[in-house]
Amino acid sequence: MSTFDWLPNADLEAATNTFAASIARCRDEQQARIRRNVLDPFSLMSIAHVFGAATTEDALRYAGMSAVIGCIGNALGKFHQQVLGSAHGWRDHDRGFDLICERSQMLAEVKNKHNTMNSSNRRQVEDDLKAALRQREAGWTAYLAIIIPKRPERYRTELAPNLYETDGASFYEIVSGQTNAMHDVLDHLCGALGVAKDVAEGVRQLNSLPPRL
Repeated sequence: MSTFDWLPNADLEAATNTFAASIARCRDEQQARIRRNVLDPFSLMSIAHVFGAATTEDALRYAGMSAVIGCIGNALGKFHQQVLGSAHGWRDHDRGFDLICERSQMLAEVKNKHNTMNSSNRRQVEDDLKAALRQREAGWTAYLAIIIPKRPERYRTELAPNLYETDGASFYEIVSGQTNAMHDVLDHLCGALGVAKDVAEGVRQLNSLPPRL
């Protein structure tokens, strides 16, 4: 069985290329993004001290790292949505919720990390999913999928009738039918982006994802 027989190769390649281009823009737009914001000179001075910056440009570059990381987080959320929405039977919905599978009578909202939402955002997401379920006949199921969960465990928690929260590894399995599909996607990205072998091995050992089964 092919590792990615659950989605077309062309769609996986398209999602990967889109992601690579997006994170390249995160890097290239870093300085412009910093200069558009109101800079805190006390913060910049502190950053220069902590990182041993010898020039203002170096200090600005360090200051921009948080913005780059946030930009990458957004790009990753879109990448997961694009990949999962390309799985056989699934498609992007992106109005009220992210994904839908008519064949399996499932819909989902995908969040990249457990701390992406505050309590207000979470209530809105849950309300939107409940509303989407009410608009459909009996038998539909909705998921709030958290790609990187708070703890590296697989779980499925009922939030309301037919509405569940689950971790990314479990949701990838639901969509793909393959137990370790999310790990396979991580391995694919490590290769596609050409990260160093030591880095690729390091990210696999971070203990942030539920382990392979």
